[in-house]
Amino acid sequence: MKNDGFTLIEILVSLTILIIVIIGTSMFFYSSRKNLLYANLERLGTWKAVEKMELLKSNSYSNIINQTENISLDGTPAHRITSVQNIDESGVTFKLVKVEVNWGIGDVFLTTYIAEK
Repeated sequence: MKNDGFTLIEILVSLTILIIVIIGTSMFFYSSRKNLLYANLERLGTWKAVEKMELLKSNSYSNIINQTENISLDGTPAHRITSVQNIDESGVTFKLVKVEVNWGIGDVFLTTYIAEK
């Protein structure tokens, strides 16, 4: 008797391998997309922190205060928190300024010193 075609076992094994490949590929694309979205939010958060830091540097020294703001990172709600600590060291007065941008699943922060002019 001549056997043409595949056995049921061969079909089940090939389908199992195909499903594993499809699931692995889809998980790779899902993970890549999630990482790209997070990287974009991190980039936007960094720019919002830099923007605030530059604004603080251009303001008068007495206007540099603690602040919390609600902002948007390309439609994602976020908080921008400015923390200021006054420091007097060896007769030099300056402020330690930390700007943090938090969007729930991540955050970025910048720190600088601003001297009194």
